[in-house]
Order: sequence, then C-alpha cells, then structure tokens
Amino acid sequence: MAEAAAWAMRRSASSRGGHEPAAQAVLTEYFAIGDSLVAFVMRPEFDHPEVVELPLGRRHVAALVRDSVVAPGPDGRPLGAAEEWAETAGTLVEPALRFSRPGEILWFVGHDVLHLLPLHAAPLPGGEWLLDRNPVCYAPSATVMRHCRRKVRGRGRGALVVGDPGGDLPHAREEARAVGSVLGADPLIGARADREKVLAHLEREDPALLHFACHGFFDAVDPLSSGIGLAGGGDARLTVRDLLTVRLHPDLVTLSACRTGLHRLAPGDELIGLSRALLYAGARAAVLTLWNVSDFSTRLLMARFYTALRTAADLPDSTAPTRSPAEALREAQLHVKSLTAQAVIDGIDEELARTTHDPERQLTALRARARMQLEAGDPAEALTGYQAALDLLPALPHPADPSLAARLSEQAALLHVHARARAAPDYGRRPFAHPYHWAPFVLHGDWS
Repeated sequence: MAEAAAWAMRRSASSRGGHEPAAQAVLTEYFAIGDSLVAFVMRPEFDHPEVVELPLGRRHVAALVRDSVVAPGPDGRPLGAAEEWAETAGTLVEPALRFSRPGEILWFVGHDVLHLLPLHAAPLPGGEWLLDRNPVCYAPSATVMRHCRRKVRGRGRGALVVGDPGGDLPHAREEARAVGSVLGADPLIGARADREKVLAHLEREDPALLHFACHGFFDAVDPLSSGIGLAGGGDARLTVRDLLTVRLHPDLVTLSACRTGLHRLAPGDELIGLSRALLYAGARAAVLTLWNVSDFSTRLLMARFYTALRTAADLPDSTAPTRSPAEALREAQLHVKSLTAQAVIDGIDEELARTTHDPERQLTALRARARMQLEAGDPAEALTGYQAALDLLPALPHPADPSLAARLSEQAALLHVHARARAAPDYGRRPFAHPYHWAPFVLHGDWS
C-alpha cells in the first residue's frame, strides 16, 4: 500500500503539464484485522503514513452497512438511522479530518465492508456533512488508483450518452437530453439504445465521456453479469463481462442507475463489480451509485454535474483553474441538497414553456411540479397539477398505460380530501436535503 499510495499522492501534488493546477489529496486507507479497524493516513509531504487504531469493531460496521446502507433505514431510505450513522461515520472519518484541511480532496480506500460506506455523508459538528468541507473520491485500492493515474488523458474523443432504454424512466430520458446538450452529443434514447448500437459506438468511436441514465442491476451470485439495462427487453444489458472484453479510454464513465457501485468481495479484498471492471477496462474514473436512486433528483444532480465540468473545461487555461470530477460532483451534490421546492418548480416552469409541442414531456413536467407542491405542503395546488396531467393523457401520441391513468386519478381523489387543509405551505423546504438523494453517488478512480 505505502509505495502505491505515495506514488499516486506525489503525482497529485504536481502538475501534469499545461496549466492544470495541482490537486492536493489526502489518502485514508482502512484495514480490518479480525474485528479491529485501522486507518492509514497519508499526505503528499509525509514520508510514511500515520496509523490510527479506530475504536470500532468490524462487526459493528458490518451491521450498520446491512441495516442502514444496503437496507432502508427506519424512514424507508438508506442512512435513515441518523444517530447511529452519525456516530459511526464520524469515528471513521476522524483521522482524515485530523490530517486534512478544508477544500483538500479526501481519497478513501475501504476494506471489507467499508467499501460500501458513503463517507462523504458523514455528519460533522454544526450541522454540516463531510461533503460540505471537502471533495471526496474512492478507490478499490491504492494500486488501482496508481493504475488510473498512469493512464494518458484525452485518448478518447466525444461522448456517448444513453437514456431510458426501457422507455419507463421519463426523468432519465430528460437527464440524457440535458447531458447530451451540455456535451454536444446526440443521446441514444429509448429503442435507439440497444446493445448492438451501444457496443458498436464504444468500439468504433472510443468516446472520452460515457453517460448511462437507465436501470442498473447487481447480481450478487454472478457479479460479472451485473450491469445496466439496454433496449430490447429481457436480458438486454451491458454487463461487467462485456466491459472486461472492450478496451476503452474514457476520462469519465457515469452509470446513473441504481446500485451500480455494489460489488462482491473475493479473497484478498478483490472487488468484483462494475467499478473495478470500468477502471480495468480503461476508464480513468467512474461515477457510480450505492443504492436505488430517485430518477428526478438524479436528473437534477447529473445536469449540474456536467454543467460544472463543461463550464470549467470552457474556461481559458490562463485565467481560471479547471474543476476536477471530484469537485464537480461535490458541487452538484451540494446544489441538489440545497434546492428549495420553489427553485425546483421554477425550473419545471421553464421546461413547461419550452416543451409546449411535446405532450409526453409536458406530462413528465406536470407530475414533477405536483410532486414538489406536495413536498411544500400545498395539496390544493398539487391537485390542480394532477388534474392537468389527467387532461393531457388523450393528447399523448401513444395510448397511456391504464395503470398511469389509474394512479393519477387515485392521487387526485386523495388530494381532494387533503386540499381542504388550511396549513400554510412552505416553498422554502428542501426536498432533497436527505442524504438518500445525493449520498449514493461516488467517484471511483482518478479524482483530477
């Protein structure tokens, strides 16, 4: 560990040419020894890592992962056991806090069950999270990080953006449109995103950026069959096995889907899953997820993430520093968790004004708007939105799924009752502040 970590750390402390600024990173690598946990902390200027024995047992952390990360907490969402999560996560990140400064990139290398923890969602005193203090990235091991940072940047060209291959994730479709617009790419949406087209594009174009907004699948029995769903139904998917047979050179791969960051542990703490497959297939970095994610808040987060990356890339080299993927992801997560219901509604209203010719996109926007009005505690306005969505169903180019009409009618009927309530709505409420919406997104590989 020490040799690989020192190489990667010192490489991060020096520019790699051009005007790219140095990226200061602090490594915290964990080891489980029996039921004991030890953290090794390394800074670029350190000759050897600082060793910190943690007052936690592996069994305790494994139980937390099982009950609060892999499984939903008491409120039905991961990290729902707030008090237990705060105490355990705070203990785990304390060594990193001790040897780092605000704004420095924190690089975490887990071990055993710790690979599954979103440590950037560790609560800090004063009501903040670790994410508020530092950008964060992860790696399966220090050796894998060294492998990533040895790769030559910019060998790939252009971008491949895939969205809603199964036709059942309208916000993933909008996400692909937004990301494609930022990157100047024509997204493969719906039936266009079949396995043959995607593989052909990967092999022929060798894109620098890959973005998939779709369903994700993790197969604990056969991790090599884990992957992301593509058009065609049934078993049409891009798997870990596929990625290990295709040589890629992307600077960044984003799997904006459910549970793409999960894996199975093999002997020697080897991770078998999409993260390691992507990094060994040639990617410098990958953005993955630790649990099932909300398609709407994910759409907002990804649009902000790529805007942050593109804005930085478009700045003249001599006038401003570029923003690294770790910093761009942090910016997007901070943005989403700080959004108010009113700010989200304002964005939806702009979308409604742009899409008057497209009833399917209008329907998606109206339902999202009503959802935000409910989040703000305004059932009367939400009822108006659901009624408008029902009125729009006959204008759809294809007959609406009967279950959709039934769900909208049921929601409207319930709101007829709740709309009589006189409580004042709160449009300043932050509907995505809970870590469920922003904490599952993790950057693996080269943070810069």
